[in-house]
Amino acid sequence: MTSTSCDVAIIGGGPAGATAAYVLAKKGHEVVVLEREKFPRFHIGESLLPFQQDLIDRLGLREKIDAISFQRKNGAHFVSNDGSFSNTLRFEDFLSSPRNVAWEVERAEFDDMLLRHAEEGGAEVREEQKVMGCDFSDDGNVLTIRGRDGEESQVRSRWVIDASGQNSFLGKTLGLRRPVPDLKKVALFSHYQGATRRSGKEDGDITLVMGNRCWFWMIPLRNNVTSVGCVTDRSRWASDVSAEDFLAEQIRLSPFVSEILASSEQTEKVRTASSFSYGSSRYVGKGWMMAGDAAAFLDPVFSTGVLIAMRSGELAASQLSKRLMTGRPLKPSHFRSYERSLRGWTEGYFRLIRAFYNPGFAGIFFNPKPGYQAIVAPFFLGKFELKMKEKLFLRLFYLLIRMNRKWNFSPDPRPPEYAIYHG
Repeated sequence: MTSTSCDVAIIGGGPAGATAAYVLAKKGHEVVVLEREKFPRFHIGESLLPFQQDLIDRLGLREKIDAISFQRKNGAHFVSNDGSFSNTLRFEDFLSSPRNVAWEVERAEFDDMLLRHAEEGGAEVREEQKVMGCDFSDDGNVLTIRGRDGEESQVRSRWVIDASGQNSFLGKTLGLRRPVPDLKKVALFSHYQGATRRSGKEDGDITLVMGNRCWFWMIPLRNNVTSVGCVTDRSRWASDVSAEDFLAEQIRLSPFVSEILASSEQTEKVRTASSFSYGSSRYVGKGWMMAGDAAAFLDPVFSTGVLIAMRSGELAASQLSKRLMTGRPLKPSHFRSYERSLRGWTEGYFRLIRAFYNPGFAGIFFNPKPGYQAIVAPFFLGKFELKMKEKLFLRLFYLLIRMNRKWNFSPDPRPPEYAIYHG
C-alpha cells in the first residue's frame, strides 16, 4: 500500500475544506485535500449572506466572483402562503455599499471555484478519493483512502481537518454526532426554469414562504432558473409517497408558490436532505478538528451553511497554522478557542431557528410595527459576533415570541385560512 505524508490532511473539498486548504497552503504548509466526488457536482444551499464579503476579499476571490457574475442578492422576503402579507429585509437598510449585497450561486460552479483556488494556492487536491478509515496516535495520524480504481493508499499527517460535510466522517466514525430532536425536518428541492421573478433590485432576492405546516425557499439563480425547496417535519412524508409527488402536493397547497411556478418547467430531479439538524459533542480531538457541516448542520432557513463552512475553515486553518509553525507537538487544548467560536456561532443560530418554528413567530414577525427587523437583522446578514446590546435585544425578541404564543397580544395578521403553523 502506497503512503504519502503532509502537514495537514483535509477530508472534503467543499467550502470548509477548500477554504482551510487555501489558507494553510498560502502559509507554506503541505496540504492534501481528499474529496470523494469529482467536481463540479450539484449541491444545494445556493444563497449567500452580506457578511461573506470581507471573507471573500481575505481569500482573494473578488475577481473570480466578479468574473462569474453570480446573481446579486439585495434582500430577503418572508411571505404568507397566499402572498397577501410579507416582511422584506433590505440589506441596504443595515449596511453601506459595497457590503450591502450578497450572491445567489450555483453551488456546482461556486464550490469548484473554491477548490481550484485552493489548488492554485498550493494545496494538493485529490478527487474521487474516499476516506475509509482513520488512526490517530502519538506517532501521527493515518487516513486510509480508496481511489476510483478501488486501490487503497494511506495519507499520514500531523493534523486532520474533517470538512466532509453532512457525511461527517469523524462525527460518525467516533460516535460524536448529536441530532437535534426538536428539529427533525426534511428538505425536498429542485430547479425550475421560467418561474415568475421579482423586478428591479429585488430580482435576485430570496423569498421564504410560510406554508401549510412547511416553509419554502425560492432562490433566483442566473439564466432564469429558480431553486425551490420545501422544509417540513420528517413525519409528514409517508414512506410510500415519492419525493416528486410529495413536493408537488406541498406546492399545490401554496397559492403563492403555485402562482410563481405556474409557467415554469422543472429542470432537475427532486432531491432530498433529511439528516438535519445536528451538532457534535466535540469539534476538536487528538489529531483532528471538524469544520463546516461535518461539525454541525443547521436548518437552512437563514442561509448560513456556506458562511459557517468558510468561516470555520478559515479559523481552523489560521489557528492550526500558528501551532504548526512552532514545530511543537499539537494538542487539542491548543484549539479550545476555535471550538468555543464555532459552538457559539451554531448555538446562536439554533436559538433563532427554534424561534422561527415557534407558533408565536408569525404574529411578531409579520407585525408592521417598526423595530423587530432591526433586532434579527444581524443574523439575516450573517453577523456572528454580536455586541451586548444586540444580544439583549435578541433575548427580548425570543421572549416576545414565547409570550405571544401564550397570550396572543400580537395577533397573526394573515387570513385565518392561511394563518397555519409553518413548522
